Amino acid sequence: MACSGGPVETPSTLVDAGDVVGDGGFADSGVDPNRDAGPARDAGPVRDAGPRDAGPVRDGGPERDGGPERDGGPVPDGGDRDGGPRDGGRDGGAMDATPPSGFVDSLIDDTGLGGTDLDLIDIDGDTDLDVVVSLAETQTVRLHVNGGPGVVGDGSTWTSVDVAPVGSIVASGHATADFNGDTRLDVVAIGAYAVGAPFMSASRIAWYAQPATVNGVWTENLVLDAGIYGLSAIAVGDLTGNGLPDLIVGAEPTNDENGMATGDGIFWLRNEGGTFSAPIFIDLTLSAVIQIRVADIDRDGVDDIVASGLGSNRVVWYENPRAVGAVDTNPIFAAHDIATITEANGFDLGQLDADADLELVVGHDDGAQGAIAAYDPGADVTLPWTRSDVDTTLGGPTQPIRVSIGDFNGDGLMDVAASSRSASTLRVYTRLFGGGWFAQTVTSQLTGLLDVDTGDIDGDGLDDLSTVTRDLAPTRDETTWWRTQP
Repeated sequence: MACSGGPVETPSTLVDAGDVVGDGGFADSGVDPNRDAGPARDAGPVRDAGPRDAGPVRDGGPERDGGPERDGGPVPDGGDRDGGPRDGGRDGGAMDATPPSGFVDSLIDDTGLGGTDLDLIDIDGDTDLDVVVSLAETQTVRLHVNGGPGVVGDGSTWTSVDVAPVGSIVASGHATADFNGDTRLDVVAIGAYAVGAPFMSASRIAWYAQPATVNGVWTENLVLDAGIYGLSAIAVGDLTGNGLPDLIVGAEPTNDENGMATGDGIFWLRNEGGTFSAPIFIDLTLSAVIQIRVADIDRDGVDDIVASGLGSNRVVWYENPRAVGAVDTNPIFAAHDIATITEANGFDLGQLDADADLELVVGHDDGAQGAIAAYDPGADVTLPWTRSDVDTTLGGPTQPIRVSIGDFNGDGLMDVAASSRSASTLRVYTRLFGGGWFAQTVTSQLTGLLDVDTGDIDGDGLDDLSTVTRDLAPTRDETTWWRTQP
C-alpha cells in the first residue's frame, strides 16, 4: 500500500533543543565528521524479540484509514540495522553535531493488530530495507516489502505479505536466517501461547521458508509446540560452528495448563540440518527475558549471546567457549554480568567509541522513571561494564522501553533511538563529538508504542525510524515509517 504522511509538527513536549544529556565517557575514534554516511548495511541474521503483554486476541478485521498524522520534532536520522558493531565517533566541541530538522511520519499498515516486534532488513535481496512485524492479535508475522517484489523501493509503496497464516501464531517475536540453504532469508517466529487457548498453554516455534517470489506462499515448518512456556524473545546465530543457524529463545514467567508456575530462562535449539534439537538450557535463573542478541563480545571470532532479564534486573552476556574454526555441538556457556539495573528492558549493541569493543545501550527503570544508559567494557570484558547516562527523563513507568542504534545525522557517530510505551514517546539522542547526547522527542503522543528499529528506508544515506504499536486503539494499531529530514 502507499505510504501517507506529511511534515511532523514540533510537539509541546519536545526536549529543549539545547539540552545536552548524559555524561558521555567515550574516547576519540578519529572519525571524520564530514564523511559520507555510506550505503545501507544489512540488518543481519539476528534480531530482538518485542514487548510481551499478551492480552486478549482479536480478529484482524478489515483495512482501516491511516488516521491523522502525529507530532514530531527535529530529530536525527535513523540507521541501517545489523546485530554487530556500528561505527564509532570522535571527540570535539560540546555541541558540534547537527541534528536533522525533523521527521515525516508515513503509515505503512494499520490492519495488523497487537505489534510485538519490528525489524528493518533487506529480506528479498534487492538492496532496500523491508519491514518485518510480529502481530500477536492478528496472530501472524507480516512482511512489508519496500517497493514491491524485486523493486528497489524508496518507502513510497509497500506490498504486504503474511509470512504466517493469519490466526496461526500468537507472535511475540521473530528473527531471520537462511534455514534451508537456498540463499534466501527465511523467518522464524515464537508464539507466546497456543492460538485459541488461555495464557496457560505451551509456546510455539515455527520457521517459514521464503518462496521463489517473496509475495508468494511461505511454507511453515513446525519446530515445537509443547514443553516450553512463556516465550518472549528470540535470536539466531551459529553457536556450534557448523555453519547452520541455531535458535536462542528466552521466556517470561507464566503458568502451565495445571496452573503451575513455569517460564523464565534462556535456551537454545541446535540446528541439526533440517530439524532442531529439544531446548537446551543456558541459564534458568534469568527471569522475564525481554531481549536477546547474538554478537562476538570478546572478539574471538565466535558468536556469543547477550540477554536482558527484567525480573532479574540484569543484562548478561554468555561466553561461547568454542574455538574459532572448530565445531562444538554442545558448548557450555559462561555467564558474565554486563549490568545490574532495575527492570532491564530492551537494548542494542554498537560501536560508540574508538576501541574495537562493542558497547551496549539499554532502557530500564531507574527507580523514578524511564532511563537510557550506555555501558562500556573495560580491558576484561568479563567484568561488569562502566555505565554512562544517556537520559534519565524518559518519563513514567518504563515497561516496555526499546532501543536502537544508528547514525541519525550522517556524521559518523552512532546515535540512539528509544521508545517508551508507558510514555507514548519516541525519542532520539544525537551523539556529540565532545561527549554526551543531544536529546530530542520525535513524538510524545503515540499510544501503545512498542518497538522501534532504525535504517535507511528511502536510500538517501540518512537513517530513518520505523515503529509498531500495540493497542493504539481498541481495533487499530500502526506500523509507521518516520522519514528523516536533513
